[in-house]
Amino acid sequence: MNKVLFGIAAVVVIAFGVLALRPPNTCAAEDDDDATVGAVMRVDLSPIVTRMEAMQAEVASLKESMAAMKKALEDSRASQILMLDAVSRLSPQRWEYKIVRTLNENAALAVGQDGWEMVAISQQGWVYFKRPLLGGER
Repeated sequence: MNKVLFGIAAVVVIAFGVLALRPPNTCAAEDDDDATVGAVMRVDLSPIVTRMEAMQAEVASLKESMAAMKKALEDSRASQILMLDAVSRLSPQRWEYKIVRTLNENAALAVGQDGWEMVAISQQGWVYFKRPLLGGER
């Protein structure tokens, strides 16, 4: 008995599925009297469209905000560079000097790796170096 009821239920489900899947305005029979029209499902998409438009407006607003922040950052960097340039003009650069007597290239390279810049070499083998003094030195 359960098998029979199960079989009937399956046939009804299959039949309903076939009718529901039939394209709209198609007929089951050729006669107009016996015609059956397939079901059409209508979905209102206006809330989804409205939300998408709102999200697009938010994205546009965020892009504008990011562009303004980028410009402000660039302006800030430019003003920092101008301030550093002005400060460096107010206080002249101070240097420390080192004089080494050597004709050995490796020795000169070692001094250069410590931040010294070679500025001159004499014919007698004296090598002159300089480097900027840091703020609190001498």
